[in-house]
Amino acid sequence: ALPGLVLENQYGPTETHLATAYPMTGDPQAWPSLPPIGRAIGGVRVLVLDGDLQQVPEGTPGEIYLGGVCLADGYDGRPDLTGERFLETPYGRLYRTGDLGFVLPRGDVVCTGRADAQVKVRGFRVEPAEVELALTGLPGVRETAVVARRRGGDAFLAAFCVGERTEPAQVRRRLRAVLPEYMVPSRVQWLPALPLTPSGKRDDLALQAMPLDTVTSAVPRPPADSYERAMAELIADVLELSSLGVDDNVFDLGATSLSALRVVVLAERRFGTSVPLSVFAETPTAAGLAAWLRHNHAAPAFDPLVELRRGCGRPLFLVHPIGGNVLCYVPLVRHLPGKWPVYALAAAGTATGTEPLRTVGDMAEAYLEAIRRVQPDGPYTVAGWSFGGFVAFELAARLQREGAGVENVILLDTVALDPEHLGSADREHSVGATPDAVLTWFFWELLLLGHEGGAAPSAVPPAIPPELTVAEKFEFISDHAAGLGVLPTGASAGLVRRLFEVYQANLQATGDYRPGVLDCDLTLIQSALPLPEVLWAMHDAGGSRYRDPANGWSGRTAGRLNIIQVPGDHLTMMKEPQVDAVAAALADLIGR
Repeated sequence: ALPGLVLENQYGPTETHLATAYPMTGDPQAWPSLPPIGRAIGGVRVLVLDGDLQQVPEGTPGEIYLGGVCLADGYDGRPDLTGERFLETPYGRLYRTGDLGFVLPRGDVVCTGRADAQVKVRGFRVEPAEVELALTGLPGVRETAVVARRRGGDAFLAAFCVGERTEPAQVRRRLRAVLPEYMVPSRVQWLPALPLTPSGKRDDLALQAMPLDTVTSAVPRPPADSYERAMAELIADVLELSSLGVDDNVFDLGATSLSALRVVVLAERRFGTSVPLSVFAETPTAAGLAAWLRHNHAAPAFDPLVELRRGCGRPLFLVHPIGGNVLCYVPLVRHLPGKWPVYALAAAGTATGTEPLRTVGDMAEAYLEAIRRVQPDGPYTVAGWSFGGFVAFELAARLQREGAGVENVILLDTVALDPEHLGSADREHSVGATPDAVLTWFFWELLLLGHEGGAAPSAVPPAIPPELTVAEKFEFISDHAAGLGVLPTGASAGLVRRLFEVYQANLQATGDYRPGVLDCDLTLIQSALPLPEVLWAMHDAGGSRYRDPANGWSGRTAGRLNIIQVPGDHLTMMKEPQVDAVAAALADLIGR
């Protein structure tokens, strides 16, 4: 301390320079956590006004306006912004600062934060600066920043603290003693220091984008059965966590009343039964909700059938590619002429709490049951892109064995495997690949198939750092895919892990499948361009016959093998604008 030194809290935005000052005198231990910005300096006027530009009473929040000799003329070359921020008022020309504050009885002004920093949480307007003030009053908290984050459509508060670390759950419990529940941050994260902008100001944008730590119990208990796994995955998805222990309290993990309600609604959809919200309130854990579902004999329901277009007549059935989801068929259906119905078949495992099927035969059996619900009798038209072609082939084979008519079997650039390679006994995982290689292929396909537009990215996706743990590798994939817009912002590593399990199961099913010979015509809609180089390693490891003019399907039918070439390569043929040619080829084949 320097004797006689006075610290002054000064305030003034760029548009005015210095406008107010407040001398900080006396014992520093007695200074307020949020010191006033003081009163206007000479030649300057400071006002706190409401939305109608009326002065607010002492202690009432309003917006801070500045006037007098300190004002700039405006923004160079921006008359629109100048007119928005520099206003002619009954008090003269004023600058609208965008800062909130109130006036103390002695005339000093307190600035509480930015107007645009206010957020609406659970229907309440919250000023993050008020939460920061409460946090700085807790033991061990030296610095803090509270920012608004979004989880789906749910806004929540995240607090970042610097100081002596205590458990986030304990911080939140202490805050409940001084703040209403809706102002208590859903997430509390400790940092060595708050991020700063190049000018030295706190970087709230960096905090809003910063990944949040996974907060679970010290030794999280893994799921004991399918009920607990389903609930753990569902809750992790809603809270955007990579994983959680089944005994973890969801409210300690950052759940709000809205996200808890979303969990219950999704559980009802998955298990087809009404779940009282009180059950979750009493035991807010994955294990608690699973126990209720188990006790009430709720059975998880998964329907692979996805209606892509309503219509009349016999439907077209499209089987999912290796990733398991069927969004890839949406552009195709937009271009399909005619009025016949179109259904897609999605893979189990893509939905929370479901397990992927492990063989092409199991998939065909499950999908036949779904198909017959909407078309009890033949003749049938089945098709599939890439991996989906194997399942479509097996569907047709089973329908024929049962005596049902098969009108069309259409392979969308599906590539058969070499029979000699299939018979090899020394292959690992049926596709001749290490787990790291399979994860890399999954990552590449996720990015390449998720890319929008008529051409896939020309560059090979980045390599997954080998030194990462398995969990960190899924985080790496999640962050990269979300950054490119392939996955939604905030997509958890748990979601990526689930998608990978589907991919891995389907890759294994491909290597294990032994197609027979169909007693009907077979159509291959083949991409005109060679297989993209980025896919060579995967196809070579599995013994793919992608260099064969007929994609390896000669001899797989007792009828005719029709080959129709369309623009694009294996990936781009299903994207705009090439997908239009695929739709035209399908329309010609179906002819109704």
